[in-house]
Amino acid sequence: MLKTSLSIGTNVEEIIVKDCVEAKFDLDLSNYPRLKKLDATGSAFTSFTIANGAPLNYFKVNNPQALSMSNLRYLRKHNEDGEETFLI
Repeated sequence: MLKTSLSIGTNVEEIIVKDCVEAKFDLDLSNYPRLKKLDATGSAFTSFTIANGAPLNYFKVNNPQALSMSNLRYLRKHNEDGEETFLI
């Protein structure tokens, strides 16, 4: 049986949930305002909710059905010309 909820402190800065192929539900991280890194590659989460203003600077996921993020000024990608881009 897959547990669909997790209770951890709000001071979490890094969450790695790779290869959770049975995790076909929303990953709600809105209670983790200090989150800097999320790696959910290979997992089947249907959507992600990130805390408003979290200092997230690494975000790697498969193709979610929905993505809710606001004020993530630290999540940036620079192209070869040094221009700032962000792709979903």
